[in-house]
Amino acid sequence: MHPFEGMYSFLKSYQLVIVSGAKDPISQSKISSDKYAHKEMYYYLINDEINKLKLNKKGIVKVFGKENFTIVKKYAKKQKLSFRDEKDVIHIFTYYNSQLK
Repeated sequence: MHPFEGMYSFLKSYQLVIVSGAKDPISQSKISSDKYAHKEMYYYLINDEINKLKLNKKGIVKVFGKENFTIVKKYAKKQKLSFRDEKDVIHIFTYYNSQLK
């Protein structure tokens, strides 16, 4: 048995994307140059399977399931955690994993 069987891990990756510069609406010529921007992408790992995660309430429900989400929701409300904040989601994952032991 894998030592982390059934435990959830929160993962983050970065992607470099090109953001197009602004165009003049009349002449359609570029007024500013293209820029590079960092895009953060979130994932969760369970049982050696990586899945994409959106940082919102619906995304967290998808991770833990409706049955376990009530536990997570109570904890988040008590601790005043947001499902959109990365640090708060890390706290939620840590709490949930501690409940599995």
